[in-house]
Amino acid sequence: MSQLFQRRANAIARATIVGGALLLVGIGAALYAIGRSDYWTRTEEPLAQPVPFSHEHHVAGLGIDCRYCHTSVEKSSFAGIPPTETCMTCHSQVWKDAPVLQPVRDSLQNGLPLTWKVQPLYMRWCLDCHRQPEKHLRPRDEVFNLAYTSPENQISLGRERARQNHVNHEGLTDCYTCHR
Repeated sequence: MSQLFQRRANAIARATIVGGALLLVGIGAALYAIGRSDYWTRTEEPLAQPVPFSHEHHVAGLGIDCRYCHTSVEKSSFAGIPPTETCMTCHSQVWKDAPVLQPVRDSLQNGLPLTWKVQPLYMRWCLDCHRQPEKHLRPRDEVFNLAYTSPENQISLGRERARQNHVNHEGLTDCYTCHR
């Protein structure tokens, strides 16, 4: 009996199967990458806020310590959103009649907190630091300094700081470290 298909048909079939599988893997990888990209998650896109608040202005410009507004930052795994009373401590004196601060005054008067929109904190943002803490460890007196720049030998200094402060690199990525 004569052969139905030519010999090259087997090679074409194998190439089609392997090519199709590679195409599916490629599409899956592309979708995964796009789904986690800054474009899709919009991490760099400013969100509409009830009041135009700037950490750069308040902390770097005016020198207000982070802990003044975020009082729970050293006791909790969450920095917290300060109550309206914290804002009004200064803004009852400074810019007290500014139209842009009307939502803050309304919040204090009504007793209803401002509804802030926040960027999603994806786990990869946290894990980048937790997996390689030596890249990010600073001297204690520089932790709240937003203008701090890492020195050229940051990695070696970071390793030494991790050793001095008993930072266990492996334990930092356990789920229960943050999700208690």
